[in-house]
Amino acid sequence: MRTTTIKYVPGFMAVACGFIMAVSCKPEFEPDIVTYPDITLSDFHPKSGRPTTPVTISGTNFGDAPEAAHIIFDGAEADEIISYSDTEIVVAVPEEAGSGPITVRVWTHEKVTPDDFEYIPGAELLSVSAGSADPGEILSLTGTNFGNAPDMIRVTFGDTPAEVVSVTDSEIRVVVPDATSGTIRIYVDTQTIEGPFFLIGEVQLAGTVFGHESSWGDNPDTYVSAAFDGNKETFVDAPSAEGYAGIDQGEGKQAFVNRVRYFPRSSHPSRMEGGEIRASNDPDYLNTYTTLYTISETPSATEYTETALDSGGESYRYIYYYSGNGYGNVAELEFYGVPDN
Repeated sequence: MRTTTIKYVPGFMAVACGFIMAVSCKPEFEPDIVTYPDITLSDFHPKSGRPTTPVTISGTNFGDAPEAAHIIFDGAEADEIISYSDTEIVVAVPEEAGSGPITVRVWTHEKVTPDDFEYIPGAELLSVSAGSADPGEILSLTGTNFGNAPDMIRVTFGDTPAEVVSVTDSEIRVVVPDATSGTIRIYVDTQTIEGPFFLIGEVQLAGTVFGHESSWGDNPDTYVSAAFDGNKETFVDAPSAEGYAGIDQGEGKQAFVNRVRYFPRSSHPSRMEGGEIRASNDPDYLNTYTTLYTISETPSATEYTETALDSGGESYRYIYYYSGNGYGNVAELEFYGVPDN
């Protein structure tokens, strides 16, 4: 039979007893219990609005922790709290909101506004009547939920405002401004709609794509044609550090080059730094060329970079991007100008 013997050790027993007494004599932990007073709602304004419209909610006991607050518009929670204090919350109306009372939840307290908020669906641009025009021409922007108040509508081409001729809920007519080409933006009250890049007094230049041969690993997806496929996810990747890609407008066809838009390989945007936009009328364009622009800094990897070019009054047949040590990495290239007829 197996037995267990416990021996009496005086020193150990003394320490153990002392430990037990110390633990038993320690004061009992009593944590502070934080309570938050119930919130109240007194009013909110405005009583209607589109997505992104700031709505001010007045009341009491909101506290000073915006992360504890949840503002809900007919089931859609606001994801932007503009400002927050104990007596006032300012939020932006969320995209998927609806009409009905606003629910305000702070910590464990919840209240609902006695009045309904009227949600006005956001405006949407569906089409533009042309992709290019000269200054002074009338352009039609069609869509939905523009409203019928011209004073609530602004339209810009790049940074230049356009004259608004007429407004209906489904169409805005504007005068094309005397400005450079740029992105159309429509401002409906507090909502901003970004439209297409619009050409004013110029066209997007086109031609036969040319450039270095093959690609890194001879991957067809990264040939020079990727720079002109309209897809920012594809990119050019040369088989060596030197690379180039451009367009040949064809024999007897030249253009005054006004600007370039480019988008880098998103994983390596810095490789475009030091790259050049070149133009030439010589089939030996790599050795006989004019440098129209040198990229001096790493471009954005989230949006196109647009740069004006000065061709010095000269028109060109060959236009291309040259990269001396960046493997020709570029996702998209767009050249704009006026054909020299």
